[in-house]
Amino acid sequence: MNTIITYEKLSGKLRNEIEMYHENRIRKGLAQTIQDSVKEWFNNHFESWLFSNGYGVDNGNKRRFVRIDIELPLKISRTLIDSSSEEAIEITGTVKNISRGGLFFRSSKILNISSIIRVIICLSDIEESLTNVEALAMITRCHKYGENDYGIGVVFSSIYNEQMEGLSSFIFHHLVYYVQLDD
Repeated sequence: MNTIITYEKLSGKLRNEIEMYHENRIRKGLAQTIQDSVKEWFNNHFESWLFSNGYGVDNGNKRRFVRIDIELPLKISRTLIDSSSEEAIEITGTVKNISRGGLFFRSSKILNISSIIRVIICLSDIEESLTNVEALAMITRCHKYGENDYGIGVVFSSIYNEQMEGLSSFIFHHLVYYVQLDD
């Protein structure tokens, strides 16, 4: 996926940050277009900027990556390593929040902490131009909400670079929209 964040459509706060970044790059002799600066700033500085401006607070605890609340379909195609069984599973769930480092989803099946699973984040189900993201993930928490209703947190342990770029771009676009609402 080759998604472009358009400089002109960004909020004033973000444009100011990127302008300063772009001018600094030019002063250092690292001439580039404003669009190159936009891409570089989002890839390298956006999340730290969000945290420093109060957007990255999650229940009073700062996380390494900013999470966005969103509902996305999710498929778990198999358990790779499970402390209790070697049995393959096929389940679906709903992502409730996601970051570049992991996600939290709801499922009707319980999964064991420390299990390594393969997840497919179904971005194409919400927008045809998006590509699904496949990753290996380790289960870090599992909470029972009710009968056949579990909340499961995972951290990504392996994800292909091009898919990480697609996931990052998807998250950035949703965060950019969020920041624009606060202008």
